Amino acid sequence: MTTEIISIRSPSASNPLNPLSKDTRKHLKSCITKALSDRNVNSIILFGGSNFSAGADISEFSAKNNPESSISSTEDIPSLTELCALIESSPKPIIAAITGVALGGGLELALACHFRIAHCKSKLALPETKIGLIPGAGGTQRLPR
Repeated sequence: MTTEIISIRSPSASNPLNPLSKDTRKHLKSCITKALSDRNVNSIILFGGSNFSAGADISEFSAKNNPESSISSTEDIPSLTELCALIESSPKPIIAAITGVALGGGLELALACHFRIAHCKSKLALPETKIGLIPGAGGTQRLPR
């Protein structure tokens, strides 16, 4: 039996803050689904490198109005809520190894994991609440648990 270590960073991404872009969410879903179906894998660790994840990729916020910047609708790109549900419902334990920052959606991703371990200098926050926004992927339900 082995532990599968999954990098949050999408192979096509270069941002060290690991924003949860469409490519990154698709990459995570693919890797987690593959690990869940592998009989030799008994646990999964999500790791971001120098930073776990700074949350949403704000460069995609205007992509809804720009068809050229969107990935084809035929591709299976999970929302952050769907990705968190996949993690939370996993029969295999998924551990968030948090270094650097876990902000907004990045913290929500970590909260969906069965266990979290963080470096003592990591920064965890839901900063969207400071501007009146509610965390959109279950953070308000998972944080108090």
